[in-house]
Amino acid sequence: MADYENGTEQEQMNRQEARRRLVRQTRESGVNSDPAFLEREKLQRRDRMRDALTAFAVILVIALFGLFYFRNYEYTTYSLDTESTLGALSGTVVRELTHGNVVIGGDTITYMEKGKVIWTTQAEVKKPVIAVNGDFFSVYDTGGYQVYVCDTTGILCTLKLSRIVYGMDISETGVVAVVTESDDSAYISWFDRYGSRIPVEVKAVLSITGIPVHVSISPDSQKLMVLYYSTENGIGESRMVLYDFERGREEDSYIIRSDHSFYDTGTYLVDGKFLDNQHFAAVGTNLTKFYSYDPKKGEVTDKTLEYTDPVRSVLFNRDSLLFVETEEEGTVCRSYNALGEENGHFAVTDEYKLAAVNDKSLAFLNGQDLTVYNLSGRKRYEGTLVDAPVSFAFSGARSLLFNTGNLIEEITLK
Repeated sequence: MADYENGTEQEQMNRQEARRRLVRQTRESGVNSDPAFLEREKLQRRDRMRDALTAFAVILVIALFGLFYFRNYEYTTYSLDTESTLGALSGTVVRELTHGNVVIGGDTITYMEKGKVIWTTQAEVKKPVIAVNGDFFSVYDTGGYQVYVCDTTGILCTLKLSRIVYGMDISETGVVAVVTESDDSAYISWFDRYGSRIPVEVKAVLSITGIPVHVSISPDSQKLMVLYYSTENGIGESRMVLYDFERGREEDSYIIRSDHSFYDTGTYLVDGKFLDNQHFAAVGTNLTKFYSYDPKKGEVTDKTLEYTDPVRSVLFNRDSLLFVETEEEGTVCRSYNALGEENGHFAVTDEYKLAAVNDKSLAFLNGQDLTVYNLSGRKRYEGTLVDAPVSFAFSGARSLLFNTGNLIEEITLK
């Protein structure tokens, strides 16, 4: 009995010593091991987590509401931010770049940011033709022999050709494809941004291959789409040809696909563009083909979009294609992705003469009347300008640059 009691007493002493040791350790570590305290700590942590999640949810709702509000807010007026007489003529072209605008005409090339002139230079561009990709652009004068390759820093090089230039395109790396013609042949030559010739060239005998009416370079500068037009037995034919200068290097022609399916269909190809490195579209008078190219297999598939309603405008932005059509219910804009799938459609103004698009907005001009939509179809602005522009482009999320024929003006919608 004494042993049991002594054992019990020893156990009690051991427990008391363990408790004292735990208290010392707790004080040293700053942690309270009391069950009631730990439970309170658990409840407080849960409350803090709940408060943090509630605050995050409130901030997220406010942010989403703000985003929705600013994306759909309809502006009621505008401010005239800047104006300049530099290069302002009826034939002057204005285009949007990634970080600014280019104004070309009156024998000058001018680069502007936020309506302010960054640089300007003399160039032979009375009737300019321009290709734009990101912050690179190339320009030639109709009927001329020179191509100017430029970016936001100025003219990078001037290509001087021995034949008249009839077309061109520029990639997002600054590579330029230039179409020239002699008496019986057309040539498509490649140059880098500094004017060095790239050792690939396409030669097309006009009586056999046809006339190159449009060219488009892929973003990686390795592939080229050419739209040809020819006649046979009095019947006009359009043809799409895809060249791959990497995969097709072993072949003299570099041809991956030649699509003759437009023959005797009444379809004439007039425009087209690479939407990314593997997808491109060829636009015709009554149908458009969306092509998908697998460079590893060398295979090309396509999807045909036919339209019976009159197409008034075809507009490209970075990765989609927009058609403005006249339908029974009115004028409608339909947007398609690189695979030829419809992103959506919405009604737009019936009356317009000029149109412009970027990655966020679509604008129409009818004389002095300006209408702007976001790409979801929400009307952002409708109003009357002081002057009637002869050309225009976006210059930001809610700013536009106008050539009135007398002035270059930038406005901001408010």
